[in-house]
Amino acid sequence: MKSRKLTIRLIAVLMVFGLVAAACDSSSDDDGETTTTVAGETTTTAAGETTTTSAGETTTTATPDAGDLTIGFLAGVDDPFYIAMQRGAERAAEALGVNLVVQIPPSWNVTEQTPILDAMVAAGNLDFLF
Repeated sequence: MKSRKLTIRLIAVLMVFGLVAAACDSSSDDDGETTTTVAGETTTTAAGETTTTSAGETTTTATPDAGDLTIGFLAGVDDPFYIAMQRGAERAAEALGVNLVVQIPPSWNVTEQTPILDAMVAAGNLDFLF
């Protein structure tokens, strides 16, 4: 029964990723410019800036250098699934040249996880958290 629930959850997650991927379109030019379209919003990234066009409005912002990004990873608990996620995140961070902050609570317990999450957010040094 436990394996059936896990299989159903895995299928549901894969379906969501499939829907998200189907809504996206991305292309790259020889000059390194990348254009991505998601649900009618177009984002173009080139030469250190990002231009977003949505509903006729255009916004241009500076794109941070990958080495300046710090990503936080809060694992659910110390078990093989989250260890595999952590290793994948560490490899990706190394390949992309970003900083990775990893926190692993001692058990799957909201009273132990919440203070860790709060501390990661309060530190104010994370650009992303997953």
